Amino acid sequence: FAIRTVYDNVRETITNTMRYSEADRIDIFFINDAATIEIYILDNGKGCEDISEHNGLRGIRERTEAVGGTVRFSSIKGEGFNTMIKIPLQG
Repeated sequence: FAIRTVYDNVRETITNTMRYSEADRIDIFFINDAATIEIYILDNGKGCEDISEHNGLRGIRERTEAVGGTVRFSSIKGEGFNTMIKIPLQG
């Protein structure tokens, strides 16, 4: 039911990584069970000290929350940027 949300969020995260992070590696992990799908998108780019949710990150959050999910962004300067998305699966 949330395939479009998953697709749009992964696409947006890859786009952000290519534009801003100076990363040469992106790892994407999908984990799902009967109740949830979890998506971990990790890059090895320059990272940042403060995360500002402008259009791209805000869009990821809004899309995820619209299907009842949660999202967390984390970063340490010099150690890349991480996006963790968890979406509950509907019956």
